[in-house]
This record gives sequence, C-alpha cells and structure tokens, in this order.
Amino acid sequence: LDPLVWGGAYDDDPWPDEMPRINQIRMITLSRERRGQRRGGVARLSRRAQFSRAHVGVELHQPRGQTHYVWHIRHAENPYPETIARLNDACGTRFPTSLPADVVAGIIGFDWMSAADAEAATADVEPGLVPAYLRVIAAIRSQDLEVTDLLRAHASRPDLAPAQRAAIADLCVDYGWRALLEELAVAEPDPGLRGSILRALADPMPETEFTEMGEPTQLYSGEDDEDEDEEDDDDE
Repeated sequence: LDPLVWGGAYDDDPWPDEMPRINQIRMITLSRERRGQRRGGVARLSRRAQFSRAHVGVELHQPRGQTHYVWHIRHAENPYPETIARLNDACGTRFPTSLPADVVAGIIGFDWMSAADAEAATADVEPGLVPAYLRVIAAIRSQDLEVTDLLRAHASRPDLAPAQRAAIADLCVDYGWRALLEELAVAEPDPGLRGSILRALADPMPETEFTEMGEPTQLYSGEDDEDEDEEDDDDE
C-alpha cells in the first residue's frame, strides 16, 4: 500500500496521482490535515493500493474501550479472480475473488467476514452468542441507519435474555442510535434493564474525539494504564 494516508473527513482520495517535491515541514502539515476525521463519525484511515489503485481503509471502532478494526475497501473488479481463488485454496482463507491481488496482499493475515456472513450466523448460533455477531454487523454497517431494523428485530426475540438485550442497547449508545434506544426502553419488560436504558437516554450520546493523527484519543489509553499498573507493581 502507498504511504500517503487520508482520513474519514474525505469522501475521496485527496492526494495527487504523483506527489510533487515539497519540503518536509509542508509534507508533515499536509499529512496531519489529510488525516482529519468527520465529527461524530468513526475513525477511518485509508491508503491507495500500489497497482490497482483501490482505496484500502481501516476503521477503528472503540466501543467501551475495546478496539475493533473494520476494512473499508473501494475497488474496481479484479481481472484475475483465479489468483485469489488459488490463494484461498492454498491458505484456507475466504477473500472474495473480486478483490485485487494487491489489496489482498495488504490485508492478508486478517479474518474476512461480511455483514451478510455475520447476519446468516445469527440464525445458527446459540442466543448468548448473538450479540457478538450483531456487534460485527453494527461496526460494518455503522453508516447505514437501516441496520437498526435488524437490531430491533433481534431485540424482540423471545429467546434473548436481558443480558443479550442489554448488549443491543449498548450498540445503540456506541453508535448514537438514540431513536432505537428509546424504542427499546418502551418495549423492555425487565425493569432493571429498562431503568439502565432510561439512564443512558438522560445523557447525550457519546462522540468520539480524534488526535491530530486522525486516531481516537482513547486508542492507546489502555496501554498507558497497563504501564502505570506495572510501574506501581514495581514500586511495591
């Protein structure tokens, strides 16, 4: 992948096809500007694939301090699908054969699961595992408001316990889906969970803040806490 990066504030690649020679200070300033993120959105950092010129973005989702990564890829149809098919056979991977080879080379080593794959899995797994798949779907479709229809349908399932319905409510808070959260509060039969949802509704929906590098401000906070804990242990 190319080294030039742009953030989610840009709908398209802001960099020129060929980068002119500029001084280092100006390049640093441009790089920081173009890592900008859209307010209220999810952090996304994208690069160009070197040969296909596909846009390969990684989204950083941070629900409740846990970081999840989602690929956001825009590409033309791969003219050599048999290459990816052979790779899948040899490595046991399941990359779509429509992906260009340089894109697959850039993301190899990561699991591939589409929102459709995760949705199909919710019909086969035990109820306790459903929220994990819904979190995958919510992350992939976080910019698609129609995903709330799917969450609403699962929240009304009679086989889901309060803990699983609470996980769906958490998704509404994480992604700012206040209208669905209000519906869940009205429909929730468990008084304890209903009270928790109402308390969440009393506060503004959280909004991710970003560093000048386009990353969530809390991305490395857990590592800092661990370092502090280790230092405290050493002192003891």
